[in-house]
Amino acid sequence: KVPDLTASEAQPAAILDRRMMKRGNAPVVQLQIQWDNMPSSAATWEDYDVLRQRFPTASIWEEDTSQGGDNVAPADGSSSSSAAD
Repeated sequence: KVPDLTASEAQPAAILDRRMMKRGNAPVVQLQIQWDNMPSSAATWEDYDVLRQRFPTASIWEEDTSQGGDNVAPADGSSSSSAAD
């Protein structure tokens, strides 16, 4: 049974996983959320933007560092800083 989160006061407790989905032609980031006071089997996939808007002060954002893009390299393989020769 899928938990009815609209009728509860459940708060996101942890981000278990991330995935990129396609909605129409637009990419959508989704997070698998462990909800407080619920078993891990009740974890659900939620849109990142919706969660961020609905739970702006949730503790899960304090540990969420992947949105910074630290591991993203330009498609052409060049670095963003150029070395002087």
